[in-house]
Amino acid sequence: MSRLIFIVSFLIISGFVFAQKQAGEIEFNPYVRFDKYPQFSKVFNGPQSTDHITMNGTSVGLNIAYKIPIKKSILLKPGIGYFEYSFNNVEKDNTRFGKSTGRDIDIVSPVYIPFFTDKYKYNTIMANIGFEKLFNCKRNTQVVTGINWNNYYAISESYHLTYNPEGSKNYGKNNNRYFGSSVYIDVSVIKKFQKIRIGPSLILPVFDNWKTDSIFPGETNSGSRSKWLNGIGLGISVNYSLAKKK
Repeated sequence: MSRLIFIVSFLIISGFVFAQKQAGEIEFNPYVRFDKYPQFSKVFNGPQSTDHITMNGTSVGLNIAYKIPIKKSILLKPGIGYFEYSFNNVEKDNTRFGKSTGRDIDIVSPVYIPFFTDKYKYNTIMANIGFEKLFNCKRNTQVVTGINWNNYYAISESYHLTYNPEGSKNYGKNNNRYFGSSVYIDVSVIKKFQKIRIGPSLILPVFDNWKTDSIFPGETNSGSRSKWLNGIGLGISVNYSLAKKK
């Protein structure tokens, strides 16, 4: 939590410092990300029983940023937002028992049966900072390229259970903690309409790092996993200028 507080404070201070020079703009950026996570293995009772787990992710987010001009065509971009960090299509291939859908989840049951989850998600708030470069084109159109660094803080988790005799198909819990970070590149094509600029954006993940989860047997909240590339995102960039009309 202290790390996130530091990051948010830094972004706020940066905004006030640079905002004294010239007016910026507010960006609203809803988006969806599609990620393929690297396979990892877990050993149970010796190497003769090893799980090889693969997962994909379809995650949605909303980022609100204050874009601050620091040069003619370069902008500083501190922001905050929400991100649903998701792991979907969980598949397990055990060296002894073969393929199955879902991975073991450590839930105490009154009937002492094992539980499995085939998809799960972490609801996170995020603090981020980035830089953008503007390229002017014809007819009030701009191409915008940027690099961004996000930090995520989990506020709740939800696990979809493949089977639950008690009736509920989901298990949720609140476990506030620092969850991870990511670096990504984005490219937008923006059309200007007076004080509003709007257009589609393409997100290209570069690096992601996230914490493991103690709800899974053999894991702790202090471990981590990571990936390079293997993802893409699509969004809409809506920008509102804070400059006063002349």
